[in-house]
Amino acid sequence: HYVTGNYPAAIERLQYNVIQGDSTYTTTYFLGMSFFAMMRYYEAIRWLALAYEQAPQPDVNLLYYYGSALAKTYDRKKGISVLKEGVEKIESLQEMLFDYDISLAEAHDRSNEPSRAISYYQSALSRRPESYMLLYNIALTYDRMDEIESALTYYERFVKMIPEDKITDSKNISLEAGERTSILEMSYRASLQRMDELRKQLFLKKGKKGN
Repeated sequence: HYVTGNYPAAIERLQYNVIQGDSTYTTTYFLGMSFFAMMRYYEAIRWLALAYEQAPQPDVNLLYYYGSALAKTYDRKKGISVLKEGVEKIESLQEMLFDYDISLAEAHDRSNEPSRAISYYQSALSRRPESYMLLYNIALTYDRMDEIESALTYYERFVKMIPEDKITDSKNISLEAGERTSILEMSYRASLQRMDELRKQLFLKKGKKGN
């Protein structure tokens, strides 16, 4: 009944379950949500509070409706606290989505599905624009696909985005014994070299078309 939007019927059914001794999370959650949908906020609070107490990790929907019901009635301070808890949970989920994007991109890359890999790398980049190594990953993927112009674009974006203090100015650096070049430094140098090679390829390609 709740799913179909028949909230009075849902309330009647769920209250019967409560009378029969069912006070589980699912019952109290949907009973509270049904009261909320009918704007019966005081009754919603009673059941959403029980669901909140039973949930080891309250989901964002419960936090939103419970917090909103509190804020609409007598306990605005607690309502704000619960709503903030929901915001923090959403923010942590956003962080997890970045990690999921990276894992999916790498999985598609290993499965020889470069276009899908690029889509997930771009999704991850939209979540964390400061993660400039993703630009390098996208450039490499386009490069393997022989999409020269797209690869060159992302190599250029990668090189331009690296903070000046993260790399050395000289291309020919003599390292001390035992000193290692960072992954960023190696990626930067590889990008510069590959950009030169791709520009030459484009030049020759355009020259052939001109002839």
